[in-house]
Amino acid sequence: MFKLQFYKKNFSVKATKSQMAEMNDQFEIEELNSLEEFSKLLSPPYSWTWTGGIMPGSRKTKNWQSQQVFGLDFDTGILPEVVISRCEEINLIPNIIYHTFSDTPALRKFRLVFILTTSITEPEGAKNFIKYLLEIFPEADERCKDLSRMFLGGKESRILNNRLHSTKDIYQRTDIHHLANGKGNYRKINRSLKAREKQGAKPKSYHIPPDEIALEQFMINKNFENPDWRGLESKVKILADFINGEWLGHKEIFGLATNLHWFKGGMKFMKDIMLAHNEAGKTNYTQNNLQAIPYCNKMKYFPESLSSFSKYPEDHQLGDITKLARRKKGFIKTLFTPQKISIEEAELKQKEFIQKFMSNESGPGIYILKTHTGLGKSKELTALNDVLIACPTNALKDELSAQMIGETSTSMELPQFQNHSLNEELRKKYDRGDFQGATITLRDIASNKKDKYHISDCELAKKYLKSNKLLRSNTKDNILTTHERALSGKSSKEIIIFDEDPLDSILKIGSFTLDDLTNYKCSKNNTHSPGSGILQIISQAFNNCKQGEVKKTPCMDWIFRSDHASHFGQTVPL
Repeated sequence: MFKLQFYKKNFSVKATKSQMAEMNDQFEIEELNSLEEFSKLLSPPYSWTWTGGIMPGSRKTKNWQSQQVFGLDFDTGILPEVVISRCEEINLIPNIIYHTFSDTPALRKFRLVFILTTSITEPEGAKNFIKYLLEIFPEADERCKDLSRMFLGGKESRILNNRLHSTKDIYQRTDIHHLANGKGNYRKINRSLKAREKQGAKPKSYHIPPDEIALEQFMINKNFENPDWRGLESKVKILADFINGEWLGHKEIFGLATNLHWFKGGMKFMKDIMLAHNEAGKTNYTQNNLQAIPYCNKMKYFPESLSSFSKYPEDHQLGDITKLARRKKGFIKTLFTPQKISIEEAELKQKEFIQKFMSNESGPGIYILKTHTGLGKSKELTALNDVLIACPTNALKDELSAQMIGETSTSMELPQFQNHSLNEELRKKYDRGDFQGATITLRDIASNKKDKYHISDCELAKKYLKSNKLLRSNTKDNILTTHERALSGKSSKEIIIFDEDPLDSILKIGSFTLDDLTNYKCSKNNTHSPGSGILQIISQAFNNCKQGEVKKTPCMDWIFRSDHASHFGQTVPL
């Protein structure tokens, strides 16, 4: 759901100057539920005029209150494909592109539309985002920096990206960009932070540096003085990729920076690696990428979990990289020495195991293939026929699919719906292992008996369910899927192979560490946070704990009813 203003009159040609002048006092605020609905209103027979800024009364900058939708005009002839390619390079894909009425094959004229997850409520933040876009795309019309600018409809519109852009990520990007282009001057960022707080920006929309107490607690039992970079490389796969010259995107670089800036020499370590690989031609890191490192240090970002930016399931189990910097306590006594075998012997055992279950000797069944990397497991799997192979993630599934020798059908990834609450509901059901519940929800969306879902979401659900049905009835090709999909449905295959242990998918385990507990004070002390009252109760409960005492989890329904009755209407266990 997102908000903008429309002049609700249909156009089939570009509006005249006199018509534009008449529009100024006639814009109406609208809340749209889907990108498809917006795209439809930008094209014939509607082609409505719109403004991203919410300006009650009349279209004037002084009336600007907030903005969630941003437009960028291109009318100098640059090709849409060139601009979109640049968007892909920086991983900032516009949600919608549409061609204006003046567009011709000889002189391309079009508009990109970016929509955020929440509105920016202070003008400085909105101006900074537009300035960022104009500096990334110097070919765009400079007049787009006007917060009161209106955008005419067009003659052809299409959706490029179904996911709205995180407002927090946009603040982060603009801060880093202006830092990179301001010769390391943090004063603008400091002023912007104060402006955000003063002018009502929602705290969840941007990063608030932690207080001294939270920082002190975070540093307990950590040793960042003498980092063992080789040791960390051997334990963290995404870090190994970075060190060895794989070109990582903004998400991965920023995630690593939130972790490594805590280590002594960590910022220099990252910068030196990025510059060295740039010089060798392996990567093309920008000044923005490089400035993410000191920015994370300046803003005192706590380390992001590896699960939020690493593609490797093995990394996810580590939590974050700073957890590997804990000071060692006690000792480890080796009770027995494991028997080691050579790589050649391990490769032979792996091959014999696969041949055994593919022969009539073992017969139909479910087999788990868990081996160390570097033994050629993928090569062995690509040569199999008439089997179902379940990979830990969709990324690994797609990677293996490209290498398969025989005919192979691949499961469809869970679609991202226009209705973001549906995505969250399905994610929670899959996370807790409620596969049947997820299927029921998908069928409900597909049937749309109560007419409560958008047509595009219904079609996506139908396509996904049909794909599942075809896979279940497939008796000829290999089938590639994920652990979760293999566990949630039936299969026509007699041999099912799990690539790595599926236990994490069968039994979802939620946990927290002492490190997690030490970081909560930053939120507790933030009076803007709607959860600060709850955190006070949690703090009191921990402080009153006695050794060996077992307590029943308290229910916090009275807190929700008194403080946030409009948001919560049920008893919620802590």
